[in-house]
Amino acid sequence: MIIVLILIVLVLLLRAIQVYKFLKLISRFCYIYDRNYINEHGDEDISIILDYTKEKYHLTAEWSAYNWMFFKGPNPYLMVFLLKPLTVEMQYGKKAMSKLKKYHVFEDYKWEKENK
Repeated sequence: MIIVLILIVLVLLLRAIQVYKFLKLISRFCYIYDRNYINEHGDEDISIILDYTKEKYHLTAEWSAYNWMFFKGPNPYLMVFLLKPLTVEMQYGKKAMSKLKKYHVFEDYKWEKENK
C-alpha cells in the first residue's frame, strides 16, 4: 500500500516538473509572439505600442499571447492531473497553433536556441 502511494506521488511530482518546464516554454512563446505582433502591427496601430508601454499590459491587452494563453488558457493544475500530452496543440488547440505559426514563433524560438 505504501509503495503504491509513493509511486503515485512520484508520478505526480514528475508530471508537475514537466508542466513547469512546459509553462516556461509557453512563456517564452508568448514573449516572442508579443514581440513579433508589435513589430508587424505597431506602425499601423499606435494603441498597440501604447498598450505595450503600460506596466502589466498583458493583463488587459487582448492581442497579447500572455492574455489568451495564460489567463484564458487551460488551468495548470488540470495539466498535471489530466495527463494529456504537453504540446501546444493538445493543451491550447489548433487556433492557438495557427496564431503562433502566423507570427513565426516556433522558427524564432528555434533560432534563439541555436544561437545562444
